[in-house]
Amino acid sequence: MPAVAEEPTPEAAPAEPVVEPSAPAAVASPAPRDLAPDEQAELAALDAQIAEVEQKIASDEEALMVLISENEASQQDALVDDPHFRDIAQRLPRLQADLERLRERRAQIQPAVSHP
Repeated sequence: MPAVAEEPTPEAAPAEPVVEPSAPAAVASPAPRDLAPDEQAELAALDAQIAEVEQKIASDEEALMVLISENEASQQDALVDDPHFRDIAQRLPRLQADLERLRERRAQIQPAVSHP
């Protein structure tokens, strides 16, 4: 009978050290460019609009939470019939779309600089 070579078992194999990949080298972000005066004015206006829309969204979200919790407490099924709820439910997606549009425009003027 020919000799059968035995495969080494995992315990018999010498343990190789685990080498963790090194962290990628930090890539320097380009410095933000200087903005023209008209761009600075537009950026300031966009920031004010963004803050206003964010406040409106937060207010509507809070109002929805109150309406939902009141509805749960009274166990009514008529929340969709509440005109205040419907107004908010129709307005909120528009506000969120406006916010996204404003943020995109702001990013076009001054891209965000990532900080490590």
